Amino acid sequence: MSKLTLDDAIKHCLEVAEDNERAIDCLDLWEEEGQEQANMCRECAADHRQLAELLMELKDLRAEQNDQYVFIHELMSELKEAKRLLKAAVEDLNATVAEV
Repeated sequence: MSKLTLDDAIKHCLEVAEDNERAIDCLDLWEEEGQEQANMCRECAADHRQLAELLMELKDLRAEQNDQYVFIHELMSELKEAKRLLKAAVEDLNATVAEV
């Protein structure tokens, strides 16, 4: 079994919603049996659209989290470099003071 990605899951949910919405048009032509089935298709379509929206929100949150991680990683690298430069400056200052 292949690993399902968020994009695959979103695509699947939208396809199921669209299939159910198309089925509603056909079922609406039927009498009572068709109406019951059409209502089930409406609920299924709505559920799958909502699930797709939630998955898209999750995808956006993951992307945002990744961007924040990259920013923090870059910031940490800059802080390490600043610490190194500060240590070198203190060592130079101590060497200068020792010469005097």
